Amino acid sequence: MPSRRAADPSSPGHGGGRPFTIYLAPQGNDASSRLTLADAVAGLERAEQVLAAANPGMDVEIRIANGEYVAGTNDWRTYVGGHTISFLPLNYTHAGSLPLGGRPVFRSDGRPGYWMWAAVPFGHPGRHRAATRGNVRP
Repeated sequence: MPSRRAADPSSPGHGGGRPFTIYLAPQGNDASSRLTLADAVAGLERAEQVLAAANPGMDVEIRIANGEYVAGTNDWRTYVGGHTISFLPLNYTHAGSLPLGGRPVFRSDGRPGYWMWAAVPFGHPGRHRAATRGNVRP
């Protein structure tokens, strides 16, 4: 269960209308702080742990550096009520331009199953729409 403490608005990635930002890089370190590209985490599983612990109460951007990511299956179960979580290439701009120098690539480590599953929480209005399209696991 994520902590319910408020995020520190004076720390990097907070305030000023900017989203709470977590950085991901193929050469990242899952023991890092995640607040800058130099301290990026290595995988989505750790990014979700960082997000759940921070419980930011604002929109979130997961900024993903170019490169190849290899991982097993991941059940993404963290959400921020009333806010968005966006997964974006590191150098993506909101003007809609494609990132320079390539895109992040995710591939399976060979285990059977899905690569990532975003679970819609019970009671969420989108859960019914997802269930009617067959997109919600029991």
